[in-house]
Amino acid sequence: SAAAYEKAIELDPRAARAMHNLAMLRMNDKRIEEAQRLLDAALAVAPGMPELWNGAGTLARLRNDPQRAIDCYEKAIALAPRMAGLRLNLGQVLREAGRSDEAVAAYEAAVRIEPRFHSARIPLCLTKTFAEPDDHVRWLEQSAADPANAGVPEDELWFAVSKVRGDLGDADGSFQALLRGNAARRATIRWSIDDARAQFAAIRRRWDRATVERLRGRGDPDPTMIFVLGMPRSNKSMTEQILATHPRVFGAGELYEVETI
Repeated sequence: SAAAYEKAIELDPRAARAMHNLAMLRMNDKRIEEAQRLLDAALAVAPGMPELWNGAGTLARLRNDPQRAIDCYEKAIALAPRMAGLRLNLGQVLREAGRSDEAVAAYEAAVRIEPRFHSARIPLCLTKTFAEPDDHVRWLEQSAADPANAGVPEDELWFAVSKVRGDLGDADGSFQALLRGNAARRATIRWSIDDARAQFAAIRRRWDRATVERLRGRGDPDPTMIFVLGMPRSNKSMTEQILATHPRVFGAGELYEVETI
């Protein structure tokens, strides 16, 4: 628990593993700044721990700092080159950064280290463009024949199958796989209109007129900042993306700090 890790750090201020574990809890709670301080302190006393660099990379991804994340994951890999999960994490951030060829290389390295690490095969198949079937495509099709035992979420499997079949010119097979993927994804969604109405009602109660007036004038005074706020599913992300197409505008993504207000 967080209290146990805090006590461990109190007893030993150089307890890097306790700091790492507490930082992961803080990250899950979206207490980003606290997680950053803990990881920085842990790295100061134990820079040779690959888990710390991996955690720092994950935190950098949350903070929309892909280059920092890449640097951290590469340091972790240098310390633990046989940890396939580190290669997967590196591949994911490279893919997000649009560096597809490097991402594919990272995924392939993960699979070479651990051939049954199918969590790396799925993003590999989604990222790589296939001109002809190879071992990854054959694994994908074999898994599609028995999706319950593929070792990956069924919806992700079918989406990868759809993409690869499209690469190989099988439009009908691609569409059928997409239908299977959509059905599998829908089966995982637990949604009710009553829950949605309750969520919207809670937001209205929390952000009533008195609260808005109380917070008026707070925040960063820089007039060049634009905060896009709104109810769920109200096209906030699209609005940000439209604004960010301007060469002098940077879109910062979803900022977790707002949730702590």
